[in-house]
Order: sequence, then structure tokens, then C-alpha cells
Amino acid sequence: MAGAVLVVGALTGHVRRAGADDVDCSRVKCVALTFDDGPSPYTDRLLQVLKDNDAKATFFLIGNKVAPTRPAPNGSPTPAWRSAATPGNIPI
Repeated sequence: MAGAVLVVGALTGHVRRAGADDVDCSRVKCVALTFDDGPSPYTDRLLQVLKDNDAKATFFLIGNKVAPTRPAPNGSPTPAWRSAATPGNIPI
């Protein structure tokens, strides 16, 4: 539930990044963001929030939801799929 609160807060602008550099999670408490059952209508906005806050996440995708947005007919990834993979996010 905390993850959902963080996402809603980030999407609505109610949660702001504290402004930290790289963190050693073996020395301080860390949070891992995961998102299940996507992509959804909110995926593009979520990716922008992650990018704006230099944050990474793991995405667990559903095949029939990915198929319409995966590679274009010419074989190149669509912008949303490319965005999910390139900034360090992990689509699974």
C-alpha cells in the first residue's frame, strides 16, 4: 500500500524527491519500487515522474498489454517501451 501512496503522491505532485545522490542500501534504508500488471494508461506519466526524480523501478508486465505497445511494424520499440528500458528501469 505504501508503494501505491508513493505513486499517487508522485503523480499528483504531493511527494517530492529529497535530493540525494547515489545511496548505499547496505548502509541506509532504501525502498525498491515495483509496478505490476502494466503497462497501463498511467505508464507514460509514471516514467516521466521517475525520470524527473532520477528514480528507477522494476516493471512486471502482462504480455497481452505489452503486445500492442511493443515494437512497431518496422521492429523499433515504441516510445513508451523504449522509455521503460533505457533510463535503467527493468521491464520483466
